[in-house]
Amino acid sequence: MKQRKYADSIALRAIAAGGTVGVLIPPGICFIIYGLITRKSIGTLFMAGIIPGVTQVLFYIITIIIIGKVKPTLIPKGERIPMSEKIKSTKSVWPVILLFLIIMTGIYQGWFTPTEAGAIGAGVSLIITILNRRIQGKIGVSSAEALKNSAMV
Repeated sequence: MKQRKYADSIALRAIAAGGTVGVLIPPGICFIIYGLITRKSIGTLFMAGIIPGVTQVLFYIITIIIIGKVKPTLIPKGERIPMSEKIKSTKSVWPVILLFLIIMTGIYQGWFTPTEAGAIGAGVSLIITILNRRIQGKIGVSSAEALKNSAMV
Protein backbone atom coordinates (compact mmCIF):
# COMPACT_ATOMS: atom_id res chain seq x y z
CA MET A 1 0.00 0.00 0.00
CA LYS A 2 2.96 2.31 0.56
CA GLN A 3 4.12 1.70 -3.03
CA ARG A 4 0.67 2.69 -4.26
CA LYS A 5 0.75 5.86 -2.12
CA TYR A 6 -2.10 5.05 0.24
CA ALA A 7 -2.28 7.25 3.33
CA ASP A 8 -0.82 5.50 6.40
CA SER A 9 -4.05 6.03 8.32
CA ILE A 10 -6.08 4.11 5.71
CA ALA A 11 -3.49 1.36 5.27
CA LEU A 12 -3.19 0.69 9.00
CA ARG A 13 -6.94 0.70 9.52
CA ALA A 14 -7.46 -1.75 6.66
CA ILE A 15 -4.85 -4.14 8.08
CA ALA A 16 -6.28 -3.91 11.61
CA ALA A 17 -9.83 -4.44 10.37
CA GLY A 18 -8.76 -7.40 8.26
CA GLY A 19 -7.36 -9.08 11.34
CA THR A 20 -10.77 -9.11 12.98
CA VAL A 21 -12.33 -10.77 9.93
CA GLY A 22 -9.93 -13.70 10.30
CA VAL A 23 -11.59 -14.58 13.60
CA LEU A 24 -15.05 -14.88 12.06
CA ILE A 25 -14.49 -16.29 8.59
CA PRO A 26 -13.85 -20.03 8.84
CA PRO A 27 -11.63 -21.63 9.71
CA GLY A 28 -10.97 -19.32 12.66
CA ILE A 29 -8.80 -20.67 15.46
CA CYS A 30 -10.96 -18.85 18.03
CA PHE A 31 -13.93 -20.99 17.01
CA ILE A 32 -11.89 -24.15 17.46
CA ILE A 33 -10.64 -23.16 20.91
CA TYR A 34 -14.11 -21.98 22.00
CA GLY A 35 -15.70 -25.18 20.69
CA LEU A 36 -13.19 -27.37 22.51
CA ILE A 37 -13.59 -25.50 25.79
CA THR A 38 -17.41 -25.39 25.70
CA ARG A 39 -17.84 -28.76 23.94
CA LYS A 40 -19.86 -27.13 21.15
CA SER A 41 -19.87 -28.32 17.55
CA ILE A 42 -17.01 -26.62 15.74
CA GLY A 43 -18.82 -27.09 12.42
CA THR A 44 -21.84 -25.25 13.80
CA LEU A 45 -19.60 -22.47 15.10
CA PHE A 46 -17.98 -22.15 11.67
CA MET A 47 -21.40 -21.85 10.03
CA ALA A 48 -22.37 -19.22 12.59
CA GLY A 49 -19.35 -17.10 11.65
CA ILE A 50 -19.89 -16.93 7.90
CA ILE A 51 -22.75 -14.41 7.73
CA PRO A 52 -21.31 -11.99 10.33
CA GLY A 53 -17.90 -12.25 8.67
CA VAL A 54 -19.18 -11.54 5.17
CA THR A 55 -21.36 -8.71 6.52
CA GLN A 56 -18.33 -7.23 8.27
CA VAL A 57 -16.29 -7.35 5.05
CA LEU A 58 -19.10 -5.67 3.10
CA PHE A 59 -19.29 -2.85 5.65
CA TYR A 60 -15.50 -2.38 5.43
CA ILE A 61 -15.75 -2.14 1.64
CA ILE A 62 -18.57 0.40 1.88
CA THR A 63 -16.61 2.41 4.46
CA ILE A 64 -13.50 2.52 2.26
CA ILE A 65 -15.60 3.60 -0.74
CA ILE A 66 -17.19 6.41 1.29
CA ILE A 67 -13.82 7.56 2.63
CA GLY A 68 -12.45 7.51 -0.92
CA LYS A 69 -15.31 9.73 -2.12
CA VAL A 70 -15.11 12.17 0.81
CA LYS A 71 -11.30 12.40 0.97
CA PRO A 72 -9.90 11.22 -2.38
CA THR A 73 -6.35 12.21 -1.40
CA LEU A 74 -6.21 9.33 1.11
CA ILE A 75 -6.89 6.64 -1.50
CA PRO A 76 -5.15 7.03 -4.86
CA LYS A 77 -6.86 6.03 -8.09
CA GLY A 78 -5.67 2.69 -9.39
CA GLU A 79 -4.97 1.82 -12.97
CA ARG A 80 -7.80 0.36 -15.04
CA ILE A 81 -7.49 -3.37 -15.60
CA PRO A 82 -9.51 -5.06 -18.36
CA MET A 83 -12.05 -7.70 -17.27
CA SER A 84 -10.25 -10.36 -19.34
CA GLU A 85 -7.09 -9.75 -17.30
CA LYS A 86 -9.05 -9.99 -14.04
CA ILE A 87 -10.56 -13.31 -15.09
CA LYS A 88 -7.14 -14.68 -16.11
CA SER A 89 -5.72 -13.73 -12.71
CA THR A 90 -8.27 -15.91 -10.90
CA LYS A 91 -6.79 -19.10 -12.39
CA SER A 92 -4.11 -19.14 -9.71
CA VAL A 93 -6.61 -19.20 -6.82
CA TRP A 94 -8.63 -22.27 -7.84
CA PRO A 95 -6.58 -24.61 -5.61
CA VAL A 96 -7.34 -22.52 -2.53
CA ILE A 97 -11.05 -22.36 -3.35
CA LEU A 98 -11.13 -26.11 -4.03
CA LEU A 99 -9.36 -26.87 -0.74
CA PHE A 100 -11.74 -24.59 1.19
CA LEU A 101 -14.81 -26.19 -0.42
CA ILE A 102 -13.62 -29.73 0.29
CA ILE A 103 -12.89 -28.99 3.94
CA MET A 104 -16.01 -26.95 4.66
CA THR A 105 -18.33 -29.30 2.77
CA GLY A 106 -16.88 -32.29 4.60
CA ILE A 107 -17.34 -30.65 8.00
CA TYR A 108 -20.87 -29.37 7.30
CA GLN A 109 -22.02 -32.65 5.74
CA GLY A 110 -20.65 -34.61 8.69
CA TRP A 111 -18.25 -36.63 6.56
CA PHE A 112 -15.41 -35.84 8.95
CA THR A 113 -14.71 -33.91 12.13
CA PRO A 114 -12.82 -30.60 12.15
CA THR A 115 -9.76 -32.45 13.47
CA GLU A 116 -9.93 -34.92 10.60
CA ALA A 117 -10.49 -31.98 8.26
CA GLY A 118 -7.02 -30.72 9.17
CA ALA A 119 -5.46 -33.98 8.04
CA ILE A 120 -7.62 -34.13 4.91
CA GLY A 121 -6.74 -30.52 4.13
CA ALA A 122 -3.04 -31.30 4.43
CA GLY A 123 -3.43 -34.33 2.16
CA VAL A 124 -5.47 -32.49 -0.46
CA SER A 125 -3.03 -29.58 -0.45
CA LEU A 126 -0.17 -32.03 -1.01
CA ILE A 127 -2.05 -33.57 -3.95
CA ILE A 128 -2.77 -30.13 -5.42
CA THR A 129 0.88 -29.19 -5.02
CA ILE A 130 2.00 -32.36 -6.79
CA LEU A 131 -0.53 -31.86 -9.61
CA ASN A 132 0.67 -28.28 -10.08
CA ARG A 133 4.29 -29.55 -10.16
CA ARG A 134 5.34 -27.08 -7.46
CA ILE A 135 7.21 -29.39 -5.11
CA GLN A 136 10.50 -29.55 -7.02
CA GLY A 137 12.47 -31.61 -4.54
CA LYS A 138 11.34 -29.71 -1.45
CA ILE A 139 9.28 -32.58 -0.02
CA GLY A 140 12.25 -33.94 1.93
CA VAL A 141 12.91 -30.59 3.58
CA SER A 142 9.21 -30.12 4.32
CA SER A 143 8.92 -33.61 5.79
CA ALA A 144 11.98 -33.06 7.99
CA GLU A 145 10.52 -29.76 9.28
CA ALA A 146 7.17 -31.41 9.95
CA LEU A 147 8.88 -34.21 11.89
CA LYS A 148 10.86 -31.68 13.97
CA ASN A 149 7.69 -29.71 14.79
CA SER A 150 5.76 -32.88 15.65
CA ALA A 151 8.57 -34.07 17.89
CA MET A 152 8.60 -30.74 19.73
CA VAL A 153 4.86 -30.98 20.38
